[in-house]
Amino acid sequence: MSERVRRGLALLVVLAMLPTPLAGCASALLVPMATISGTAMAGGLLYRQRGGALELGIGTQGARLVWAVPTGVLVAGLAGAWWLVPIVTGAAFASQMLAHAAHQRSGVGLEREPDTYRQTTPLTGWLVAAFGPYDTAWPAWRKELWHYAGSSTVEVVRAALIVGPALALDPGLGWAILAGLFPAYGLGWRIPSDLPELQQGSEVAEFLTGAVFFVALMLAAGAP
Repeated sequence: MSERVRRGLALLVVLAMLPTPLAGCASALLVPMATISGTAMAGGLLYRQRGGALELGIGTQGARLVWAVPTGVLVAGLAGAWWLVPIVTGAAFASQMLAHAAHQRSGVGLEREPDTYRQTTPLTGWLVAAFGPYDTAWPAWRKELWHYAGSSTVEVVRAALIVGPALALDPGLGWAILAGLFPAYGLGWRIPSDLPELQQGSEVAEFLTGAVFFVALMLAAGAP
């Protein structure tokens, strides 16, 4: 095994462990670490594939299905209603239509942000009223806050769409919506990685987004 492969595997393990604090100390004792890490790894890899990690020749919509179908199976299974699979799968697929490309930069990514970069999405137009029109001359902290507010808005709405169909059966799953507040893109630009399909920036962030959401679903399933 080459040194690069070993470093890549080590990075994936570390990234998969990052969602663990969401559980809190008590939950971490109740849920085996292997289950948490395995769930995080699955969610991270599936969501990164949704971003086009592998050249499977299935196009953008096919890649979204690769994420949506397992998500539908997981949510339906946790809710104890397998008939929900196609409904949640459809919701997970539809949620990907809510883009957040305008808010995928953070850290060193802000230094390469073009002046013409689109700074809002249909869901985040409220940022202009709250912050004023985006200005690339802003200090870094203000731009970071803008992008975090935008990306978390989109992720919270996406998560709500996914778990929404199952809330009548398991209201506790609603806690998973809070996974959308996890600063995946902020961390993605700060965790070094030179893996071919997991580069520092939005690619690491995609892995973290899927990892956190899957772990949050598992933990929320046991919540009141």
